[in-house]
Amino acid sequence: MKPILRALGLVRKPAPPAINPLHGKLPEINAFVDIGVGGSLARESVPINAITPAEIVVRHLEGLDPGAAADFLYTNSSGRYRFRTVCTRVQGNEAYLALPDSIKTIEQFSARRNAERIPWVTQARWRYAPDGQGFGDYLPASMMDLSRGGASLVVGSPVKVG
Repeated sequence: MKPILRALGLVRKPAPPAINPLHGKLPEINAFVDIGVGGSLARESVPINAITPAEIVVRHLEGLDPGAAADFLYTNSSGRYRFRTVCTRVQGNEAYLALPDSIKTIEQFSARRNAERIPWVTQARWRYAPDGQGFGDYLPASMMDLSRGGASLVVGSPVKVG
């Protein structure tokens, strides 16, 4: 009977699944993310071990204890993102963090790239050199997205354009 009703268009269609607002914005499993613990400007790169419907699992960092805030900064295939979340528990050498309510988009990638990106992340050190002459102390950073056109340098403080 149902095939006949379906052919006549009389069967109620199931509701489409709800779209998760975090879909496509979460980091990828085994990718490295920069995490700052407790509002600190110092960041450490750690891999994403797993993502469950409720938690993100990373390698345990010093100071990342239950209740501690953690700031994530990372790049995935669709863009560059950041969010703040809270550590829910620690088991062995892994920390479990609650999925965030929202993720801030820093940059969204378009399909109009002139050079192929190499999805590579490494620790780097940098300092200001506005006229080619560097000054100040070398500061920690993460370098990622290497391409013929340049690389992305993620630093812990704002940098003036130019």
